Amino acid sequence: MAIAAYAVGASKGFHLCSCGIPLAVSRLTIALREARRHGLLGNKHLQYSFNFEVEYALAPVRLVCGEETALIASMKASAARPSRAAYPPPAACGQADAD
Repeated sequence: MAIAAYAVGASKGFHLCSCGIPLAVSRLTIALREARRHGLLGNKHLQYSFNFEVEYALAPVRLVCGEETALIASMKASAARPSRAAYPPPAACGQADAD
């Protein structure tokens, strides 16, 4: 994710993790903590001027998000339903401005 973020100039990544799989949540939390500790996430990534952070959100157990606006809605703690008006698309405006 960090390589892709560097390529497109992003500074933040998002991961959706199912809360129905506690082991996955635990391992993701540990992996992110270890990545920060080793300088793989955060400010000055690997001693370069690249800043990158990863956030994660917990999804309901039976959530299936195959459409990007539904996925973004779920990460914002809303119902995981596709947006009727998906313009501009999140790829063009970023997840923060996608409604």
